[in-house]
Amino acid sequence: MGWTTEEFGESHEGIVGAVLEDGSEPKPAYFDIGSGAEMYRTSEWWAYDGRMRRPRAAAVRAACSCGWRGRGVPVPWDELDGDGLEGLDVSGPRRDWSEHIRTVERRTVPLPEDLAQLLSALEDKLCTLAEDAPAAALRAVAALDRLSRRAGREAACMIEEDGEQRWEALGRALGIDADRAQSLVTRYLLLHSSQAPPLPRARIRRCPWPGPGAAPSQALLRRAPVQRAAVRARAPAASARNRPGKTMVRNTRARTWAATAPT
Repeated sequence: MGWTTEEFGESHEGIVGAVLEDGSEPKPAYFDIGSGAEMYRTSEWWAYDGRMRRPRAAAVRAACSCGWRGRGVPVPWDELDGDGLEGLDVSGPRRDWSEHIRTVERRTVPLPEDLAQLLSALEDKLCTLAEDAPAAALRAVAALDRLSRRAGREAACMIEEDGEQRWEALGRALGIDADRAQSLVTRYLLLHSSQAPPLPRARIRRCPWPGPGAAPSQALLRRAPVQRAAVRARAPAASARNRPGKTMVRNTRARTWAATAPT
């Protein structure tokens, strides 16, 4: 089993990997666990003990899914018993990976100090409330969920209107890889909650997808090919506005937005 953090997830999943005599990493090892056609696949250190035609590890080191590698620790084969690498102390690689995670955290965009304190106090308050008044805690969590959806959607809209976003830079700011950073922005752009009140018009008009039934921007379709099916499912509602008798309503609303939006 690998190591993950709640914040970074699979973007920084760590394991203790094996290093061969020539300094390279072995290919993944496969095990038949007798549960059907699928086989268990692993790249962890314990699999490379030289048995069943698998290579034998010369050293072990921490490895992260982001590509980072820790320092190698030689395997003392002469001191190990007949259980192979099962009894090897791997606390050193675990500490190396933990230090790597702290480095990732230092590179992320910092939160305002007052907001960080507020989030910490809110976590303590909600955990206590969940024990003392579970119903009230659920109501508070639901309110926070609605708030986070609106704020996340607004932040995603601001990123979207910047044009070609540098996903690598955004990923570093969030501590995740570029693909997950782009997926996060796309998820909030596509997110719509019928229970959440709309944002003020002057702010919501910047978003490429202002509400239910509105067509998404072409930029969004290009950047989220995996979401095209979900987007096109809303197309019938959007096309309904183009029927005769609906044009004036749509244009009147557009003029109203323009009149009320700040210059």
